Amino acid sequence: MEYYVLVNDDDDEGLAWIRTRPDEIIEHAYLIEEEKSLVNWWPDEVVYDISPDRGIRVADYIPNLLGQHIVSEKLKQLLEAEAGASFDFYPVKLRNQKGRIVKNHYYLAHLRLIVSVMDRDKSDFDIDHICPSEVATIRRLVLKEDDIPDDCRVFVLKEKPSIWLMRDDFAKEIFIDQDCVGLQFVSLENYGAMWR
Repeated sequence: MEYYVLVNDDDDEGLAWIRTRPDEIIEHAYLIEEEKSLVNWWPDEVVYDISPDRGIRVADYIPNLLGQHIVSEKLKQLLEAEAGASFDFYPVKLRNQKGRIVKNHYYLAHLRLIVSVMDRDKSDFDIDHICPSEVATIRRLVLKEDDIPDDCRVFVLKEKPSIWLMRDDFAKEIFIDQDCVGLQFVSLENYGAMWR
């Protein structure tokens, strides 16, 4: 199987982006990268502000600088039905540049299937100085594919929890068949090329 890294769509300048964490989740935001459910602390209302210096068009996947995965109702339903992984979805609201709440439904997608499959001998990376069990920068990503469960279509890379890896058939289904926008998929060979 071939795997791709899900990344923000940097090419479409019209897309709305999120650059800041809502005050409501700052204290517990680190838990978003862990396997445990967030239900015990997730606030009743979480509002993400769309960045004033980017586009205005909201997409199926909201590009952001937080390492979080904010998805539309359409993408949520696709992930729930097809992913075969442990997802939790927490409702969020988006506030546009005019201070108005976007009418579309959005969710923080919390993928709880975390797999340690980075081949540290063949990958090229820098260790995170704050959390030495994690990776800060990846220049070349090589996976130990034999360690990936056979039925796994999407998972979190344990060594860098902001990264979702998707099997090629699922990436194609999302990007081409379902025409979801706001995201892109980068091959393992090309991921990290900007740091080489």
